[in-house]
Amino acid sequence: MSESIRLLPVKEETVKAFSLAKGEITRKATEVALERSPKKGIERTNLKEKYDKGLQMVGQILEAVICVGEKALLQDQLDWGKTRLPHEGISPEEVLENLKIYRATIREVLEEKYSSEILPYLDFLITGQDRITRNKG
Repeated sequence: MSESIRLLPVKEETVKAFSLAKGEITRKATEVALERSPKKGIERTNLKEKYDKGLQMVGQILEAVICVGEKALLQDQLDWGKTRLPHEGISPEEVLENLKIYRATIREVLEEKYSSEILPYLDFLITGQDRITRNKG
């Protein structure tokens, strides 16, 4: 599945566009993720911070990886999340949903000529996280 997704380094123009939009993408994706969460009260307040930090991390990782097209770096992040995020109270399903939200937000915020180069990276992460979610427990 994710092994068949081909990742190529993106154009410098795409890296610059993503870098400029990364904050807006993170903010909008965090808002959508929070709107979709059924959690309430203090749990919801803490969740906003966790989602924001997590999606900022996704943006930072993407920004680094799109320059080199290296799947191993993305796989390392999936493995890290599989181990670490449950200790933070973030389920594999939440991670998967938030990656899908981040993907949709990139499509919304960036011009198609940029998003089309970046989306395969999100597809790789989503496919890998889906596998983690299905194999949990």
